[in-house]
Amino acid sequence: MSSAKTIFSAGRLSLASLNFQADPALIQSWVPSGFNPELHNGDCYASLVCVSLKNVGGRGLPFPICFRLGAIYLRVYVSQETSHGTLRGFRQVRSAVTSERGRWLLRPLFGDDLKVMRIHQTLTGFDGTASEENPPSAEFSWKTGPEKSISKIKVTGRQRMTLGRRDSKVGFILDHSWLFAEHEGKTVAYEYKNAPATIWNAGQVIVQGDTSELLGTKLAKVLGRKPASVFLVEPSVITCSGPYTPEEAAQLQAKKPRNAGAAN
Repeated sequence: MSSAKTIFSAGRLSLASLNFQADPALIQSWVPSGFNPELHNGDCYASLVCVSLKNVGGRGLPFPICFRLGAIYLRVYVSQETSHGTLRGFRQVRSAVTSERGRWLLRPLFGDDLKVMRIHQTLTGFDGTASEENPPSAEFSWKTGPEKSISKIKVTGRQRMTLGRRDSKVGFILDHSWLFAEHEGKTVAYEYKNAPATIWNAGQVIVQGDTSELLGTKLAKVLGRKPASVFLVEPSVITCSGPYTPEEAAQLQAKKPRNAGAAN
């Protein structure tokens, strides 16, 4: 098995995930070679993810590359049948980060279309003070177009979710721990790990302005519909190691129990 290394690590301050039903044909161009869009009860999903990170490091360097980093990206879910069972994971596309250093660090995971944008982040209640009376909220905003109009995504929590109370759509979104990327014309896998974290389902979701600059016109129109599910994730520690071949990833996955409780 290949000698994998930690390519990325960070403290995650917050994550907001807006999950939409999508036509598999719409995301087919981003599906890695040898994989298929993964379906849940016959439906295909894509997630628009907003994340805020701190102390972001990796690439073998002994110090953080970014003390704060914001990112917005689209995540599509894929799978492949192997001799070791079904290999399930995701690919991150249509991505933007808030610094050139972050772009350099994350390019192997996000791909060459990773762009740099000024994304303003406002986080409330992610310091351990959130309650159902005062739930957490995360707002990400950026300027688009020649007139520099403000676009934003804001998610406010409603109540904490427990494993038994997670609906099947959220469980499907959470149950992916492999990130797939293209490297020198081949698909490689990175193992994505995070410490357990509190998850909130959404009480209020605001998507305002033009998201086509980030997503493209066709995708922005599709993701402008009402999401199938939305949730927030409180602070955690995340690492991403690799690369592995898909076959190596399938072997590793077969040795570990499936856990739909990991918040990606």
